[in-house]
Amino acid sequence: MYNLFNDNERLLIFSPHADDETLGCGGLISKMKSENVHIAEFTMGSDVRKREFEKLMEFCHIENFDILYDDKYHLKLDLISMFELVNKVESIIERVKPQVVAIPFPSFNQDHAIVYNCCMTALRSRKKKFFMPQTVIVYEYPQVNWITNVQMFEPNLYVDISKHLYKKVEMLGMYESQMGDEEYAVSKNGVISMARYRGKEVSVEAAEAYEIKRLLID
Repeated sequence: MYNLFNDNERLLIFSPHADDETLGCGGLISKMKSENVHIAEFTMGSDVRKREFEKLMEFCHIENFDILYDDKYHLKLDLISMFELVNKVESIIERVKPQVVAIPFPSFNQDHAIVYNCCMTALRSRKKKFFMPQTVIVYEYPQVNWITNVQMFEPNLYVDISKHLYKKVEMLGMYESQMGDEEYAVSKNGVISMARYRGKEVSVEAAEAYEIKRLLID
């Protein structure tokens, strides 16, 4: 089986809120060396959620992470200029120099849409003096289908997480403040169901689905 993510590649995940990184990329995070994973959270949401995120980072042995803004901008990223947001993303990319960058699908959530747009701008093709990641992928999460018909999530990359599904579920469970009705999409059952469904699309037990925005192979 072809392995796009090798042991030497650095993965940078931009996450609008604490838990999005796990909902979308928890399996991929589990598959990679922890020292090669860097997570950039735009906002936490609350002090409780911040403690949950820090507990998750400790559990995953991830030491590389940023929290970009305090909670006064939670669900209010539209109050920040796009110029500032793009510059912030560009500075993180220049510092981390990742081979792979994962960004959220825009969906209906205003913060997700803003993070997607500013990341796409920051990841555009640029002059050679700027670092350009070879691979840019868009991740999904359980509510991704509640969107307009202007842009649909159309996966063209699948990551087999059959051996990592229940670690992903354990990771998500650390966000106790976000867990509620198990019939809700954002839940342990929701994550398992989505992973099983995506797995069936490619004949494996469980998978995460992504959209490739750029893939440069040398």
